[in-house]
Amino acid sequence: MLKRPILLILCAVLMTTIACGADLGKQDDDSEISKQEAETKNDGVDYCDTLNWYGDGVCDEFCLQPDPDCDDGPVCDAVATCPAGFDELVDFECPNDGRECFWTDEVCGHSALCVQSEVACRAIPTCPIGTTQVDVCRDDAICHSETLCDTTIYCEEELAQCDALPVCPRGSIQVPECGTDAACFEQSICGETILCQREEPICLGLPSCEVGYVQTEMCPPDVDCKETTVCGQTIVCMPDEDPVTCDAIPVCADGTMGWSQCPFDMMCTEVTVCGETIYCHP
Repeated sequence: MLKRPILLILCAVLMTTIACGADLGKQDDDSEISKQEAETKNDGVDYCDTLNWYGDGVCDEFCLQPDPDCDDGPVCDAVATCPAGFDELVDFECPNDGRECFWTDEVCGHSALCVQSEVACRAIPTCPIGTTQVDVCRDDAICHSETLCDTTIYCEEELAQCDALPVCPRGSIQVPECGTDAACFEQSICGETILCQREEPICLGLPSCEVGYVQTEMCPPDVDCKETTVCGQTIVCMPDEDPVTCDAIPVCADGTMGWSQCPFDMMCTEVTVCGETIYCHP
């Protein structure tokens, strides 16, 4: 009889323990909070990790760690670049210097403005053949400029080489200075100038009597004679008692006819015959 009550007591205790365990388990289940509640908490607990909300197919943006369910796809971090020989412009404005300029295709939603790279210019300008480089062009010279790689030089045309020397013409001689009673003139060539003096003329004329007179060796007494001198030679002329028509023609000593006037640059000798005068020169 005593054993039965004890057994009943043990059963009662056992049932109570099971019931309490059931209540505790129910209380733990009730301790799980909702996502709305977890989003409002600020206690530093990662509920997404504790309650296995990471990767549950629902994007939970309030999780302390990135939720893979919120991944929008791969991140595009590529950058648009310019091809070789082109530089990217950061001010997005093409220069107005004739170089090629263009936008690239979009990469990750962005494009680059590219401009043709400047080529280093190392060439040096030179003067063409027949000219000489000068610092400043002279006023009396033919001059032009040559520009290359933003460098400008000035080129002056060279004067033709002149090797000739001035000489005095025939009938004159070169003198250091002109005499007071001499006829002089300058002769220039290739920038050189000399002084020339006319020589004493060579006298080629012969004296002759004027019309109405005849040559005689000695003038008779009481006769009005005349002397005629040409080139240092003197003859005596007396009136012709039986004058005849004079038709002689004056000629120079070398037989030439001479000139009616003496050229301005020559020394001449006058020859007069029968009233007609010519000019002879060497």
